[in-house]
Amino acid sequence: MNFEKYWNPDDTTTTNISSEDLRKLKPSSSVHPLNKLQQIMRQQAYFGAGLLMIFLLLIFVFSHSLLTSLLIAFCAYAIYFLFRSFRILKRISLILNQPNENILKKLKSQHAVIKDYVKFSEIIAALLYPLSIVAGMIITFLIMGEESPESLFLDPFLLIISMAAIVLFVPIQYFLTHKMNQKAFGPHLDSLKEMTEKLEQE
Repeated sequence: MNFEKYWNPDDTTTTNISSEDLRKLKPSSSVHPLNKLQQIMRQQAYFGAGLLMIFLLLIFVFSHSLLTSLLIAFCAYAIYFLFRSFRILKRISLILNQPNENILKKLKSQHAVIKDYVKFSEIIAALLYPLSIVAGMIITFLIMGEESPESLFLDPFLLIISMAAIVLFVPIQYFLTHKMNQKAFGPHLDSLKEMTEKLEQE
């Protein structure tokens, strides 16, 4: 029996979205962008948890008030990093576990969560990593040097190196992270935005 006469072809006149538009949303690899983002976020959360444990340990090792204050500030920042990471991970899980959600709402949710991650990761890269480098450098000087913490913190050489490291690494980390995010998620964000605009016009 020939079933072709019962088969209705896709009606492309009732929607602004073509088959080519739908193909744009299909990732170039077998891994969905949200699954890739989920994997990245988990790795970064593990890294943040490791940093937090190191900072907490160093608080008990060093008794100098200024260094302890800096380490407490780092701990607070690491906790904020973990909190935001888990919130984004929760949003990703909700999107992935709701396959029957309205398509327009789903596209907007995907665009929003990826955009949120991109901004968040660029802030983290610009602040947390350079400051961690400076903190590691200070701790190395304290461990390897023979100076007291008081004299070390008054050393203009250390202050100059610390400021130079911050001024150098903040923009470098920001732009590197921005470029990597654009390469990893830029095309998918553009496709999501284009699809959303076409659906809203219907």
